[in-house]
Amino acid sequence: MKNRPSRFELYFSLLFILALIVTAAAFLSGVQVGANRMEEKYNYLKLSSATPDFTDSYQQQDVVTFYHTVFLPYREFKSEWLAQTETAGIFAKEKSGIFKSLSKLADQKYNEVLQISMYDSSPLLQQSQNNTLKSLRLFSKAAQHAAVTESNSKTILDSLEEDAYYQNAVKYGLLAQKQYYSSMLKWGTKVSPSIPNQYIMPSTLKLTEWESYPLMVKNEAVASIMLSSAFFSAADPQDVTAFIDSWIAAGKTKTYKLNSLQETINFLRKKNAVHPKDFIKLKAQYGGNELLPQLPFFFES
Repeated sequence: MKNRPSRFELYFSLLFILALIVTAAAFLSGVQVGANRMEEKYNYLKLSSATPDFTDSYQQQDVVTFYHTVFLPYREFKSEWLAQTETAGIFAKEKSGIFKSLSKLADQKYNEVLQISMYDSSPLLQQSQNNTLKSLRLFSKAAQHAAVTESNSKTILDSLEEDAYYQNAVKYGLLAQKQYYSSMLKWGTKVSPSIPNQYIMPSTLKLTEWESYPLMVKNEAVASIMLSSAFFSAADPQDVTAFIDSWIAAGKTKTYKLNSLQETINFLRKKNAVHPKDFIKLKAQYGGNELLPQLPFFFES
């Protein structure tokens, strides 16, 4: 007959089992605490990644909606401003009425552009809208100031161009335009690997290099130069692009010894050579098969 286990052996076995349970519990608790601390330590990475993911940004729908709600109202105002200020420069007696009317128009367009704000996932579009609003507000101020400033027909436009409100209105308007064309590159790079995500403008861009660029990159480069040179025109960047391409093809840039994009744009500006819808007129020869977002000013007749 087997001997029954002694009381000491029973106590030892119970203590051993209890120790195992305590050890296992401590281990599992330590793992959980460590995991929680590790999660807290790196939790900020979930909130602010090094490279934000804008998977749904710069969709064609965003670019098109922006055109109708922000770019087009401003474009309409810009055309009216340029036409009316030229009239004011010719008919000085009508100056006050013309600028009062332009101030009201700027305020109307400001309110129109302010109605829509839906570009949180596309920062460049959001920034462009903000700068468009700044430009319109400053144009309203510039017009109010011009309406009460004494000047004759020879000095109206000169006085306007020296006005700080006007200068900043132009600057913000051209910055907004540049940001809009930059957003088109963001869209384009999702559609075609030949389109870069962004374009860094060199201090001097040779026309020989310019010729090899996709159309959207050319437009972006033109928008950059228009901003840096305060080239405020009713013509859009693609109008300038198409006109330059036509001049290169016709050998006119060589005739006038124009070697860089910067000096070519400056030359054309002084000659007032580029006009609205030049791109549409020249599209079949220069840019007809290029990738472009479905925006009316690329396809209008």
